[in-house]
Amino acid sequence: MPHKPRAVVQHFAEVMESKLRANAHKGGRKEWKVEDASWLLERVRDEVKELELAMAEMVELELAMAEMAALRTSPDLDRESRDKAYALVKKDIREEAADIANFAMMVADSLDCLDV
Repeated sequence: MPHKPRAVVQHFAEVMESKLRANAHKGGRKEWKVEDASWLLERVRDEVKELELAMAEMVELELAMAEMAALRTSPDLDRESRDKAYALVKKDIREEAADIANFAMMVADSLDCLDV
């Protein structure tokens, strides 16, 4: 009997699907199935670099917030801005991670390693 995916896996799969749908105009599965796996793997590497940049943005944001807290500058005004900034960075990280997963899935699919 198949197991229900964990909540985190289900949520991440939904992010992956959302990214695939947003890029469906590029041809979808019929295009990646005939793409060279090495080229797709290179896209994985590109997306890893983008994820690293998004993670660096998170670190920079955390440092800036710590500095503002140390200086005790305008906490009420900064709270809303901070929450918005964190939400944007978290969205970037989530979507870059999904891009990596999508391209990795495309590699496996282009090599006929998925039983679909």
